Amino acid sequence: MQSHVDVHARRGVRFAAAIRMLLLSSLVLSSLFVPLAVHAQDATEPVVQAEPQPPAHLRLEQTEDGCAVRTINVTISLYRAAPAGSALRRQYEQAIRYFADGIYEATNCAHIVGKVSIYQRGKAKDTADVVWVREEHPAAYVSGYRRAVGNIAMADIYNEQNMTTIGDEGARNLGYTLAHEWGHAFYSLYDEYRGSDPLDRDNLGSPARTDTPIRESLMHDPDQGFNRANPRRYAWLNFSADYSYENIPFNRTAHGRVYAASVWDMLVRRPAQDPPQARTAANYPRFYYPELVDFAPNGEHYLDLPDSSFDAVNRPGNPARAKLRIVWFNTETARVFAVNTANASGGNQLEVIIEALEQEIYSMPLGSAVGVIGFDATAQVVIPITRLTDDEVRDELLDRLFEDLETGTGATGDVSLALQRAYDMLEQHPPYINGDDVGSVFLLSGAPLSGAAGVDAVLQDYQADDLQIYTFGVEVSFEDDDLLYEIAEATAGLHAFVVGVDETYDDVYAFNTAVSELVAALADARIDAEPLVETLLEEGSQRIQPRRTVTREFLVDETLTAINVYASVSPTATLTLRSPSGGPPRSPDFCFTPSSGGARPNVYCEFTVPAPVTGTWQLRAQAGAAAADLFYEITGEPGEDNETFTSRVDTTGSDIIRYPQPIILKAAVEKTLPMSGLRVVAELILPNGEPRSFPMLDDGVAPDDLKDDGIYTGIVSNYPANGTYGIRVRIDNSAGTGKLTHGGLATAPGPFDPETGLPLFPVPDPTPVITNFTRLARTNVLVTGFRADDHGNTPATATVLPAFDVNVFGKVDQAGDVDFFRINVPVTFTGELTVRLTNLLDGMQPRLRIFAADGTTELRNVVLAAEETTLRASVPPAPGGSYFVAVTHTDPAADRGVYTLSAGAPLPSEGLQLSSLRALPSTIPADGTTTAGISATVVLDSAPAAGQAVTLTTTLGRFTDSNTTTVVVNANENGFLTTTLVSAEAGVATIQATAGTNTRSVTLTLQDSTRRVYLPLIVRLATGQ
Repeated sequence: MQSHVDVHARRGVRFAAAIRMLLLSSLVLSSLFVPLAVHAQDATEPVVQAEPQPPAHLRLEQTEDGCAVRTINVTISLYRAAPAGSALRRQYEQAIRYFADGIYEATNCAHIVGKVSIYQRGKAKDTADVVWVREEHPAAYVSGYRRAVGNIAMADIYNEQNMTTIGDEGARNLGYTLAHEWGHAFYSLYDEYRGSDPLDRDNLGSPARTDTPIRESLMHDPDQGFNRANPRRYAWLNFSADYSYENIPFNRTAHGRVYAASVWDMLVRRPAQDPPQARTAANYPRFYYPELVDFAPNGEHYLDLPDSSFDAVNRPGNPARAKLRIVWFNTETARVFAVNTANASGGNQLEVIIEALEQEIYSMPLGSAVGVIGFDATAQVVIPITRLTDDEVRDELLDRLFEDLETGTGATGDVSLALQRAYDMLEQHPPYINGDDVGSVFLLSGAPLSGAAGVDAVLQDYQADDLQIYTFGVEVSFEDDDLLYEIAEATAGLHAFVVGVDETYDDVYAFNTAVSELVAALADARIDAEPLVETLLEEGSQRIQPRRTVTREFLVDETLTAINVYASVSPTATLTLRSPSGGPPRSPDFCFTPSSGGARPNVYCEFTVPAPVTGTWQLRAQAGAAAADLFYEITGEPGEDNETFTSRVDTTGSDIIRYPQPIILKAAVEKTLPMSGLRVVAELILPNGEPRSFPMLDDGVAPDDLKDDGIYTGIVSNYPANGTYGIRVRIDNSAGTGKLTHGGLATAPGPFDPETGLPLFPVPDPTPVITNFTRLARTNVLVTGFRADDHGNTPATATVLPAFDVNVFGKVDQAGDVDFFRINVPVTFTGELTVRLTNLLDGMQPRLRIFAADGTTELRNVVLAAEETTLRASVPPAPGGSYFVAVTHTDPAADRGVYTLSAGAPLPSEGLQLSSLRALPSTIPADGTTTAGISATVVLDSAPAAGQAVTLTTTLGRFTDSNTTTVVVNANENGFLTTTLVSAEAGVATIQATAGTNTRSVTLTLQDSTRRVYLPLIVRLATGQ
C-alpha cells in the first residue's frame, strides 16, 4: 500500500526531511500507487472561480462602538538587534504606533492593528509579513499579504534619510509609509501619485508622469500625514472615494486604470465586478473585506484619529492603539505536540505518529522547548514544556514519550479540549509570554475527533496571539481532515494529510513510507514555525544497484555559512560527503535508527558542515551486497544577518484544484527583492510518480503578469487524474544574468518636486547579481473532480451558467471540443445581458456564440480581436427566458486552452475609456463665440468588432452652473459607419453607432456652450442593438 501526503500551506510547502523524496520516487509509486477516491461534480454543475475572502485567521468581531471589527496581526523581520530600553527600540515601536494610526484612519476605524511580532537579526525573513533592512526603497507586492511571494520591503534609510535618527518625524514617516505599503499588500490597492516614467500599457498599475495625483489619499502621499503645517494632515491617511475623482478620469492614476474606481468604491465592490485588467494586473487575486461596506464614507473624509493637536494621537485613549501589542521575539522555540490517543482507529496510526514524533524531537535543535499532550475524552499532559538543554534531556523525553503516550480509553479525541490545554501550557510558560520563545502547537490525529462545536471559541485566543496551529491527519476521515484543515487555516498554520497506512506490520515498506511522509510534513511545519532561515539547495531519490556508487552534486554559494545534508538509506549502504577543496571524504555526523529497529528498511543520517567551502560538493552513496534506496535533502543556512537567496513557489489561489480549473504557479528567488534573469526548471510530479516538465517564465505573456519582474509563472491545465501533484522548481543564476528588481513591486511615493510634481527619488534601476547559486522550491496541489470532458457538447447537456457575473472555469479537452452553457435569466433581470470570456490562457483563442432558447437560432458569433484579452457579446433582456452559449477554439485542431466565462448585467467598469485626449481645453470660453465648436479626438483603449452596434456615452465633467446649459456632443464618421444622437443633457450625451473596420478613435465636438467645463471627458463604449 502506498502512502500519500497532501500538504496545504500558507506559504507553500517548502523544506522537509530528506526522506520526503520517497513520495517523488517513481520506482516506489509506480508499483504502489492507489488512486485517491474523489467524488466528481455533476455534469451540469459549474466549477465557479472562488470569490476572494479575507484571510481565515483574521476574525470579524462585534464591538460596542462598531469600530475595530477586524484585528490585524503583523510579523516583522528586522535586520538588526534593537536592545530592550534603547532609543532605537523606542523609535521602531513609535513607528509601529503610527502605522496602527494609519490603518485605523484609512479604514474609517473598521480595522485595527493587534499583535506585532518582531524577529531581530533577520530571523523569520522567509516568512515574515515585513522584511525590514538597512537601506532600500520601500515596496510591496499587490495582494501579497501572507502569500508565498509577497513580503513588504521596509528600511531604515530611504529617500537619502535615515528615519531612525530623526526623532518623531522619522517615526511618523516610517509608520505612515508602512501603512501605504500595507495598502498594496493587504488591501490590493495601487498608487495614486504621479510617477516619473511614461505610461506603460503593459503595466497599468505603475504610476505615470502624465497621471494626476489624488489629494488626501494614503495611496498618494502619506508624508502629508506628518506635515505640521497642513491642518488636514490626517485626511491624507484616508483612502480615496468617489468625490476624490470628481474632476479626474480614472485612467489618470494607476489605481483608477486597474480598477476603474476609487479605492473605497473598489473595496466595497465584489471582485467579480472588477474590470478584466484588475484580474491580471497582480500576481494574486485581490483580497475582499465585506465588512468595509458599512464603513465607506458618505461625503468627504472624516477623521477617526484625535485631531485636537498634532500630538493628540500619542496621548492615552487613542482608539487606533487600543489593541496594539508589540512583542520582540528571540530565536528559541516552544512547541506543544497534542496527540489523539483515542482507541477507535482500528489500525496502527498511533504507532506511526509516535515514531514520527521521535524523529522530529530528535531533529529539534538544543535550546528548543517541547511539551506533549495525549487526548481522547480528556487531555493529559504527558511531557510538560521542557527545555532541550543537552542530549541527555532529549533522551529522557523520548523515553517518556514511549512509556506514557499510550492508547486511551475514549472512542474519540476531543479536539477543542486538546487545543485549550495546549494553549494553557504556553500561557503558563514564561519564556513564551515574554517573547523569549516563539510558540506553536502541532496537533496530530489518527483516530476520530469530537468537540468540533467548541473549536471556534478556543481559536479566538490563538488568533488574538497570532499563534499558529499545525495539523496532521493520519488516515482520518474526510470530515475530520476538513476540520483539521480549517483549524490550521484559521490560525495561518499548515495542514498535512497522510493516507495509506497498513492496519498491520505485514507491509513494512508501506508503514515506513507513512512514517517518512509524516516526518517530512512535521519538518515542513517546523521550518515554517521557527524563525530560523533555512534554504533548500537540492533533494532527490535513487535506487542503487548492489555494490554500485551514485554521486549527487550540489552548489554552495558565498551567502551560506553552514550546510545540512539529511539522508535516508539502507543500513548496508555507506554515505560520504566530499568538499570542492579535496581532502578525505566526510562521514555522517550521526546515523539514527528509529525505535522500530529491524522493521524499518532505512536509517536516518545527517551531515552538518559549518563554514563550508564555496563550490560544487558531492554526496556519494555506495550500496552493499543488496540494492539500496537513497533519499536525500540538502539545505543551507545564512550567517547572522540571514542575507541569502530564498526560493518560493505557490499557487495563485487555493491548493485544492477542482477540474477544469488550471494550476497556476508563481515562483521567485528573493534577497529582500525578487530577482529576474534566472534559469528556471519546473517539474510536475503526477500522482503515479511520473515527472513532467513545464515552463515557468517571466516574459509578461499571460498568465505571467509583467516581464522581468522576478516572478516566474507557469500553468498546468492538462493534468490527467485526481490526486496529489508535487511541484518542484529549480532556479539558478548559472548564466550570471540575475538582477534584483523593483519591477513587480508597488513602491513608496515622494517626496515630490514642488515645481514638477514628480518624485524626487525615482525607483532604483535593477541591480546585477553575478553570484552563481542554485535553489529549490516545492509545493503540492490536490486535484479533485476530474473527468474526460468538463462541459456538455450539446444544448441538452449544457452546464448552467449563473446570470450574476460569477466566473465559471472551462477548458478545451480535445480537438474540436464544444462547451455548451445554459443561462436562465431571472424574471427580475432588466437591461442587456452581457456574456464575457476572460482569463484566456494556455493558447486559448475563443469563439463565442449565443443562441436563443431553442438552442439553434444563432444570435451572436464573435471572435477575439487583435490585441484584445476579453471577448464580450450582449443580447437583449429576456426576463424569465433563457439563452444558450457555446465556447470553442477558433483552431479546430487545438487540443488545449482554458478560460473563464461569466454572464450578467454589464459591469460598472465595463466599456472603453479614453486612453488619450488631445486639444480639449480645461475651460470653454463663456463669450458664446464657439459656434463652430471645439473638437477633441478620443483614442479608445480597444476597438469594437467591425459592424458591431455600440452605444457611446460621454461625460464632460462638471459645470459651474449645470442647470442651465445643454452641451451637444456629436461623433463624426471616424471609423463609425453611422451615428445617431439619442439624448443630450447637461454634460452628458448618448450616441448610438455602428462600428466600422478598425475603429480606434472618435472625434467629439462641443457646441453652443456658454459655461465653464472642467475635465475629465470620459467616453464609455458598450455593445447594443
